Formats: sequence, C-alpha cells, structure tokens
Amino acid sequence: MTPLTYSLLAEPMAEHMVRRPLIAAGLDALAAMPVLRRYGSHVYVNATLIAETIRLLPPGLRSDGLLALLPDVVRSGLGPGASSMRSGLRALAIAERAWRNEPAWAPWARAAAFDRECIEVRRGFRSRGPFGAEPALRDLRDELVHVAERLGRFLDVVSWGMVFAYVFFHLVHGLARRWAPGLPDEYAALTIGLPAVASLEAHYDLHTLARLVRAEPRLGAAVGAHDLERAAALLLGDDGGAAAAAFRRFLDLHGHRLTGRDLSCPTWSESPAMVVELALAAGMDATLDRAALARRRQAATARIMAAFGSGPVGVVRRAAFGRLLGYAQRYYALRENMRYHADFFLARLRQVVLALGDILVARERLATADDVFWLDVEELVDALDDPAPLAARIVARREAAARNALSPPPETLDGEPPPAPAPDARILSGEVGAPGCCSGPARIVRDPRDFARIAAGDVLVAVYTDPGWTSILERAAGLVLEAGGILSHGAIVARELGIPALVGVADATRRLRDGERLVLDGSAGTVTRES
Repeated sequence: MTPLTYSLLAEPMAEHMVRRPLIAAGLDALAAMPVLRRYGSHVYVNATLIAETIRLLPPGLRSDGLLALLPDVVRSGLGPGASSMRSGLRALAIAERAWRNEPAWAPWARAAAFDRECIEVRRGFRSRGPFGAEPALRDLRDELVHVAERLGRFLDVVSWGMVFAYVFFHLVHGLARRWAPGLPDEYAALTIGLPAVASLEAHYDLHTLARLVRAEPRLGAAVGAHDLERAAALLLGDDGGAAAAAFRRFLDLHGHRLTGRDLSCPTWSESPAMVVELALAAGMDATLDRAALARRRQAATARIMAAFGSGPVGVVRRAAFGRLLGYAQRYYALRENMRYHADFFLARLRQVVLALGDILVARERLATADDVFWLDVEELVDALDDPAPLAARIVARREAAARNALSPPPETLDGEPPPAPAPDARILSGEVGAPGCCSGPARIVRDPRDFARIAAGDVLVAVYTDPGWTSILERAAGLVLEAGGILSHGAIVARELGIPALVGVADATRRLRDGERLVLDGSAGTVTRES
C-alpha cells in the first residue's frame, strides 16, 4: 500500500470500523489498543486486539474459522476462555450495551441500513461528476474533506455488518460440520448463487457485453489481433453499434471499480482496454449460471438439513440452522458488496489526489501526477504551500517499495514468527477456501498485466485477487493465494465457480515456479509440486 493510500484510509477504518463499535459495546480498553500499522509497503492488523475480542465470545462461537484469522504465535496463547455460562452472560451484556448505544446495531437491522446506505452512496457519487479542466485548489481541498467524512459515515454502517459476516458464516459452517459431518462440498455451496452480490452482478454484465463485442463486425480485426486499446477506442467511439452502447453503459455502472486495492491503481473507466480483456475472458468460458448455482445451494442446504436427523432434536436443529443460515447469507453478500461500494470512495479520492498532483506538476514540484501517491496526505497538503523539495523523498520511497517486493514480509511484527518452510518444499499448506482437487501448471499472477498469460486449466497463484478479476478466475482450474481468509474475494469466487482454492499459503508466489505442475487438494489444504 502506498503512503498516500494508507494515510487517507487507515485512520478512518480504525476509528469507524473498530474503535467506535468497541466503545458502543462498552469495551473501552480494547478500543484504546492500536489497530493498524504500516511496515514497509504492507499493512498489519493488531492480532492481539482480534484475539482479545475473540476471547470474549462463548466457546460455541469461537469457531476454527475465526481462530484461523490469528497467527500461530497469538492463537497458541488464547487459552480456553471462560465457561459457557459465564462467557454467554458476558456476551449478552455486551450485546445489550451495543444495542442501547446504537439502536441499529442488531443483525436484523444492520443489513437493511447497509442497503439504504449503498443506494445513497451510488446516488451521491454519480451526482458529483468529474472535475473541470483546471479545478480550483480550494474546491479540491473541500472535496478531499467531504469524501473522507462521507467515508466515515459509510464505515459506521458497515462496521457491525463485517463482524456479523464472520460470526454467522463460521457459526453456520461449524454447526453444519458438527450436526452433518462429512459433506464438505455441501458446506461450500451454502452461500453460492446468492442474488444481489454486486461484484458478481458486474461479472454477469461482462458476459452480456462479451457476446455483443464478439458479434460486432467492426471489432473483429482488433479482437483477432488482441489489440485491446484499438478495440476499446472503437467501443468508445460514436459508431460502435450495440456493443459500444453496452460498453458505455457498463462503464457508467461499474467504471468506478479500481483494478487493485490501492489509490495508485486506475479505475475501469480509466482502463477501458482492460475491461475489453475481462469481457473477452468472460465470453470464453461462461461457467457462472445463476439459476444452476441457486439450485445447487438449495440442494446442498436440503441435504445438510436432512442429515440433522428426525424427531424433536432434528426439528430444533433445522429451525436454528435455517435462521442462522439466513443471517449468514445476508451478511455474506454484505461483506462482498462493501468492497464494491467502497470503490466509489476510492475512485473519487483518486480523482481528487491526481488533480492535486497535476497542480504540483504544473508548479514543477512533481515530475508526474502519479508521484503524489508516494506522499502521505499531510505532505501532500503541505506541498501545495511549502516549496520544500520532494523529488528525493519520492525516489527513495519508490526504491524502498521495489526492494520490499523482492522479499516476503514477516508474518508478524512482534513475537517469534514461525520458521519459514524451505523454498524448495514439495508440499505447501494453507486454509481451505473451497474444497475439491485439481492439477495443472502454476500461473503466477502479480497484477492485471499477467492476465493474458492465463490459459484454461492453469492453477492461478497470486498474493490476493481483486473483485475485478472474477472473469479471469473462470479460466483457472484452481486457486492458491498468499493472503486472505475464507471470506476473501478469491475464496468467495472459487466457491461460486466450484474450483478448489487455498488461502493463506505463505509466500506462494515466490516458492512456486511459473509453469511447474501442481496438484491442489482443496479439501486437505495442500498444494503439491509434481516431481
């Protein structure tokens, strides 16, 4: 993460998603703990804070999935916690305080509040429009403040919803494994094919766009030569027919999406050639069938519930499971939609800081507007009034980021990190993101420039996947990710696609070689390099 992105986003996220909810719940001591820290180019979350929060949960809610969020050095010191009765009473007291201090806290209210917030976010940002050719400095500064404040209100609504997403998802899966053991494929299907998941809706729109692009004769030569820039220029022209109209409509709806998780990453509207590439990838192998996925989810749910048994016990289990599953599915969609709508804020912040960067370029303070991302927000504001030199600072930070990219970051910043596996280890392990097995050549993907190298049947290996990568993942036989958990975007899409996925595979992009053959066992949590 670049310095500017961290300085703009870290404090609002810590304040509105962590400290305020903890204070509302009466957990002032936890709210006083540090939340985020930037080390090199990486952002770390305070695992001790997460562990202390998990410690407050009754044993029945301390699922393996939640514990997997913690590094080994922290998880091993967590301990068994209080008795079920004591911890249950404590959890009820915390919930009562949160509800009293924040009436919209409750699970049955938070999701509806989030839906209303999403409508307001889309409406608000669509009405603001682009800046003029030479925006006034004061207007840019005011807009920077406005977006930051509006982001805080968005995060206030999201905060408890993110907590509920993790708690209900892991609770439902824990109950399913306990009451209906031995059905891993069915567990993975409990949340597939849900309606109104914005990232996947964008993907379905890409499929529609792909059919029109491939059917447009004027694009044939450009598409055949894989000249995506030319194809995008034709689609943005005035004479592109139905495909051009659909392309502009797609960018109007989804063009705010960033190509990565940093403000330095361009939006889809800024990268129309990449949208063409994603559309063509989606058109190659249309594996996402909404109706079929919904039927699969319903069949999996029925099979799991049938395994709960008959009699009063089975009836009670089915009633409890059905109620909890409804919440899990609702907040599962919220978790993914939060990312989609957060991009409205990131895209607008990117517009503002690049406009400020243009001003600094005109004043000969920066070489290019992109240099602005290597300043923090205080330095950026000061640079508009202070003539102190910036070039050396920016060069040093770019070089430091390049050096950081050459070696894996430590898993933890304090305590004893676990010993690193040998670089040539034959078997790597991680957390199961989606069950199943596959084999195929490893394809290392570091950013969208690698998309063209992905062929059908490859095992895609990446640090993480971005919501904009969904079409590319359709080509893969399986997925191996260094970062993320079972509710990461990569794991969510892998379950939708029915392909195996591992997450949290330490240093996978450096230890695996591009093109070597892999066997991925998404049920055992291993990826094996074939000799």
